[in-house]
Amino acid sequence: MEMCTQHCETVTLHCILTRVLVVRDGDVYAALRDCYTALQLDVNHVKAHFRLARCLYELSWTTEALECLLIFKAKFPDSASSKTCEALEKDIRAAIFSKNSGKLFYSLLFVSLEYVISIYML
Repeated sequence: MEMCTQHCETVTLHCILTRVLVVRDGDVYAALRDCYTALQLDVNHVKAHFRLARCLYELSWTTEALECLLIFKAKFPDSASSKTCEALEKDIRAAIFSKNSGKLFYSLLFVSLEYVISIYML
């Protein structure tokens, strides 16, 4: 029981540190590492998954951010309809659109659900 409590506290601390690093220090890459560490400890941590997508977006890794967010939405459908999730997806898609000089890459923007599920099952 004590081991489980320590484990949960460690995951939560990494997730909180992620937020602190981004907001206070602007160190998005360090925040990304903490998200990754939190997910290694608990693959079902909702906030760590979402913050990972946000960190990728903040680092301008838009392709990876969209893929991560789509996996998040498939894995946590209850959180997928939140306003923050919808806003992040809109921002990511707008960044991809502008990065590609207005050209839509349908293979990226409309990733099939089968692809997302296959990634999720890994």
